[in-house]
Amino acid sequence: MSVTLGITAYNEEKNIGKLLDMLLKEKFLFNQKEIIIVASGCTDRTPEIVEKLASENKKIKLVLEGKRNGKASAINIILKKAKGDVIVFICADNLPRINSINKIVEKFNNESIGAVSGRPIPIENRNTIFGFVNNLIWDLHHEICIKKPKISGEFFGLRRGIVKKIPYNIINDDGYITGIVRKNYEIDYAKDAITYMTGINDFFSHIRRRRRIARGYIQLRKVGLNVDTLFDLKIKSFIRCIRKEPQNFHKIFFALTLEIIVNILAFYDTIRRVTPYCWER
Repeated sequence: MSVTLGITAYNEEKNIGKLLDMLLKEKFLFNQKEIIIVASGCTDRTPEIVEKLASENKKIKLVLEGKRNGKASAINIILKKAKGDVIVFICADNLPRINSINKIVEKFNNESIGAVSGRPIPIENRNTIFGFVNNLIWDLHHEICIKKPKISGEFFGLRRGIVKKIPYNIINDDGYITGIVRKNYEIDYAKDAITYMTGINDFFSHIRRRRRIARGYIQLRKVGLNVDTLFDLKIKSFIRCIRKEPQNFHKIFFALTLEIIVNILAFYDTIRRVTPYCWER
């Protein structure tokens, strides 16, 4: 099986070098065709760092977008240029744990599998309110994916050819791909394929991100792809978290309240026809 590694980047000079260095040193159990990096509208040293590494290794291929066209645009470039049987997508602010990519790719030995999601874990300290809330959201994502696997845009594999192109203004690219794959294939969850999200955020950027994602699910429902997690499954996941950490009930309740607020704001954005499809980072 041949594999293309696809990396989407916007102003990731702090992490892109570490990520590429790790990928070049990794021992893969497959035929690694190439590493395609799409740098979209970067205003930092991201392109310069990638160009230097590309000059030293022919597998690295840099594609520059002059302006920030959104993540869907970057993914479409990778979909068009990829030569591998499977494409493993990695966000440039991530660092996958050793052997995690192998664990995603091996799932594709089952021909009924169209996509495989890894497990993102944030690096924020759980002792802070933001760190706790952010970790809780991804813990819930993990719990839900065990029951009903869906793609996480941070780290996932896709069988080439299933998705030809993503509409340019799609907010939740991972949700769109999830909906398309589910039509004819299964999605698997490689829970041991872990990636660490190294992007440093703050509380308000977390709110903006969750609001944007909620708006994206409304958008997907309007185009006939209802891939949002069932409400009862979300509630059950929250209840399991409370039972697991009863001492943090107030923080969990706060996180649930925030989710309700961002969903209300997302409906407001829908009324105003706000479509924030360009990524912030």
